[in-house]
Amino acid sequence: MLPEDIGITRDLDRWAFEIRVVISLAFIAGVMLARWLLVRMIRRQSDVLTDSQRWWISSVRNSATAVILIGLIGLWSLEIEEFALSITAFAVALVIGTKELLLCFSGAAWRAATRAFDVGDWVRIGPHSGEVIDETMLVTQLQEIDPVNMRYTGRSIAVPNALLLTNTVVNENFRKRYLFHEFTLYSQPNPEAERVRDAICAALTTATADFAETAHRYAAMIGKRTGLQLPEVEPKVWIGTTDLGNIAYRCALFCPRERAVEMEQIATGAYLAAGGARAAGG
Repeated sequence: MLPEDIGITRDLDRWAFEIRVVISLAFIAGVMLARWLLVRMIRRQSDVLTDSQRWWISSVRNSATAVILIGLIGLWSLEIEEFALSITAFAVALVIGTKELLLCFSGAAWRAATRAFDVGDWVRIGPHSGEVIDETMLVTQLQEIDPVNMRYTGRSIAVPNALLLTNTVVNENFRKRYLFHEFTLYSQPNPEAERVRDAICAALTTATADFAETAHRYAAMIGKRTGLQLPEVEPKVWIGTTDLGNIAYRCALFCPRERAVEMEQIATGAYLAAGGARAAGG
């Protein structure tokens, strides 16, 4: 091959490379512009996003990222192949060094394949509980919820998707509106324990009367959706004992999440009015 031919070939290769760089930049800019327009259209001047809006925004962002990755791989496939073949040792070291990053991508793929949860669901991922407010290829963003009183703490948690592969994921979305609330009241041995129990149960039954019908419908809907037989939704109070021989009044009821603390206070008031505190005090 003549030197002139070699020079022409190099010029063509350089020109082709520059063209692909320009195409890549234009492609990325076009996808990012489309993503920005779609997100702006979904928000519609909303100050507070709904669950549906957050889901669509998350889907648009993840789809844009996937389109950019696929497009760039298609444009630079030959270079990527040559690069991988020429520096195999470096590629192996890179994989080892980016293990956590790859696990995050694998966790995102698992989440998408299993549909274990979606934006707006209440979930528990290992020790973390909260409402899913965003999903990306690297993290799942949670609005933290106190697992005891089921209220928002005001903090947000960025959970790496790698944790989805190593922790149990529990979808508690039905608890977003109603939940099975259980708590226990204690007293010293009391000969009138049954009367105290009946007083607590009667107070809870009266307090839940205004939402009893809705609770039955909601429980039936959950049972139909999950295919599980749920416990009875009516308030129940059982008498038990502790290891020290004290009396334990175990209460359980199905109630709106925001009224769980109120129900517990009503039960405590009935317990005190029926003489539980006097028994505890001797």
